[in-house]
Amino acid sequence: MSFYSRMTQNLVLPLSDVVLGRSVSKHLKFLDKSQWWSPEELKEYQNEKLRALVKHAYTNVPYYHNLFKERKLIPDDIKTTDDLLKLPMLTKEIIRKNFPHRIVARSIPKKQMMFQGSSGSTGEPLQYYITKDAYSFNVACV
Repeated sequence: MSFYSRMTQNLVLPLSDVVLGRSVSKHLKFLDKSQWWSPEELKEYQNEKLRALVKHAYTNVPYYHNLFKERKLIPDDIKTTDDLLKLPMLTKEIIRKNFPHRIVARSIPKKQMMFQGSSGSTGEPLQYYITKDAYSFNVACV
């Protein structure tokens, strides 16, 4: 790693995280480590995160809570990515119809959310929220 890269990763990014209230450095460290995981380790991590996300969505997102009830599912029915076939594909139309009251998690404080929108290059633009932490992860990926 060059001197410039080390300075950016160890000084500039952590400082900008503090100033901007983000967590890019934390995610970059995770990505540097996880890039060397075996396929089995990656799959286990994905499924672990999936189970946590499904429980969160069921508990905090009215759209998903109702969807699970309609399909007679509980969060424990979704354990791996293969189980996602039990749920319908989330479309832009579903998001538009339910945004923001039924599709945004009630448990996430507004100050942690960032309003975003697509350009609409394939049709009508889509509006949504992303957490600052998710935004930071995306920046770290770049």
